[in-house]
Amino acid sequence: MLPEREIEKTKQDLVELHKRVLTDYLTREGLSYKGRKKFFKIYDHYIDKDNVYIYFCCPCKIFVKALIKDKLSLIQGVGPLPDKKLRRHSRRKHKTISF
Repeated sequence: MLPEREIEKTKQDLVELHKRVLTDYLTREGLSYKGRKKFFKIYDHYIDKDNVYIYFCCPCKIFVKALIKDKLSLIQGVGPLPDKKLRRHSRRKHKTISF
């Protein structure tokens, strides 16, 4: 088993990674530096190293909207959609008989 200190460090690294991912998303969406700074004040209020696991796999777009609208409780179990394997059905070609 890992020491408690190592677990805390890992949790803190996960928070920092989540912040980097969100920063990249907000930058791609065209949010200004001032807007990102306001967003991360709200983020720091709600998300910490103890609950980041709940929201880590949630898509950025959904997470940002839920955080801004104060609806985080609705997305606690949301994660990426599983890859669906498409099954292709082959059709049997019927022979046509011409007389």
